Amino acid sequence: MEEAKLLLKPYPKSITKKKRVGRGLGSGKGRTSGKGHKGYKARAGNGKNLGFEGGQMPLIKRLPKVGFVSMSRNRKKTLNLDLISREFSDNETVDLNSLMKKKIISKMIRKVKLINNGKLTKKIKLGKGVRFSSSVSEMINQKAGAEG
Repeated sequence: MEEAKLLLKPYPKSITKKKRVGRGLGSGKGRTSGKGHKGYKARAGNGKNLGFEGGQMPLIKRLPKVGFVSMSRNRKKTLNLDLISREFSDNETVDLNSLMKKKIISKMIRKVKLINNGKLTKKIKLGKGVRFSSSVSEMINQKAGAEG
């Protein structure tokens, strides 16, 4: 039994040579090279910008700008005393670094304020960047006997 050699060839009419433009009148695409006479589209380097609408104000410029968030925003956060009691142990310092390590605040936060929602059951120390309301100050000093 002989092995037949199979040669892969494209279909005969599927491949056509590229039309060479600007090669004389007899070529069929000579003189103006299929671009017509004069005008914007007949020039070299023609083409419109992305989104060009024929002089009308483009859609991208008609719509309002959205999505910008200022870096100076969202740098403050308020925390409840319940959360501090849950997350921190006795004599532990509550400051920005310790709050970040426990993933209570993000890196963007620069100031934290404690508010009197709940009860403080542990003795804590307040570090840099942590402020508190007057009612929290009383609770820290009197009820838990902590340093503020």
